[in-house]
Amino acid sequence: MHASDAKVQILTDQLAALPPFRAVARNDLLSLARRGALRPMAAGELVVSFGERPTEVSIVLSGSLHHVGPDGKPGAVSARPGDCAGITSVFTRSGPAMRSLVAGPGTTCLVFESAWLSEQRGNNAVVALELASLGDLTRRMRASNLDAKRVLHNAAQDADPAALADRADGGGLMGRLRALFGGSR
Repeated sequence: MHASDAKVQILTDQLAALPPFRAVARNDLLSLARRGALRPMAAGELVVSFGERPTEVSIVLSGSLHHVGPDGKPGAVSARPGDCAGITSVFTRSGPAMRSLVAGPGTTCLVFESAWLSEQRGNNAVVALELASLGDLTRRMRASNLDAKRVLHNAAQDADPAALADRADGGGLMGRLRALFGGSR
């Protein structure tokens, strides 16, 4: 559902209050508010599915999005108001999602088609969103690198050379790395 004029003004005000958009001109925010679909989400609702190519970008207006762990249960908070999900689909235009995300309680997002958002390069609100998302991606990459370093360090401490081998039971260095990054090969 696209917003009416009164709702567009409210959405514009909400966007202007979020960290990525505080310095963005109101006209740029208005175009996002007009185009986005306001989507209240039920707790646990799947927003991004691991392995699928996202076709939408969701800006969190309220609530939060959570990683889905290997056990299928929501885990750590991944996105708060002002953060977004699916933004890599704007940068890459291909490739699967690297993680699944579900909505937390009280989550509402402003949702856009990735294709439309990628055409809005001249819009300062989109540029601000991309810059904020790049910062988030950088933090996640750093955390993944530290996790990989920890796994490698722990494996190197093992005196048994079999600890480094790829074992059918999921053990060994390769098994630990697969568990850490969610890989299957």
